[in-house]
Amino acid sequence: MELDCVLFGNLKHHHKLQIPAINMDVYHYNRCSKSRQVVDMLQEHDLSPNIIDYQAAPPSIDTLKDLMNRSQQSHIEFLRWNRDLPISKDGSLEEVLVFLVQNPQHLQRPIVDDGVNVVVARPIEQLKAIPDCLRCFSSE
Repeated sequence: MELDCVLFGNLKHHHKLQIPAINMDVYHYNRCSKSRQVVDMLQEHDLSPNIIDYQAAPPSIDTLKDLMNRSQQSHIEFLRWNRDLPISKDGSLEEVLVFLVQNPQHLQRPIVDDGVNVVVARPIEQLKAIPDCLRCFSSE
């Protein structure tokens, strides 16, 4: 986004002030209603996330590690526990990373990343940990 800005005083020049667009990634699975709900909510509030279909393009081990390290949530919360998994709920970060790279269908969704903060948006109120997402809850 670009705004025109006129400075007064000794400066009589016309300057363009660059305001960075909000950069947000959503690791998304379209068949998941919660994931669709998050994407819809962000779009309704003029947040245009970059949608990443993690089933079609699974994140690398380095990407997953980065997401987990920037999240306030436990690495275990990045797993979908909807069925028995061959991994312990006490599994180490490395065990979870290796498992998810080999089995991306077990990655919890949606995951929202604003470049600084990362949340697994389950429940959806977890989005409140991302400052730009607070506007999605302002009417509550």
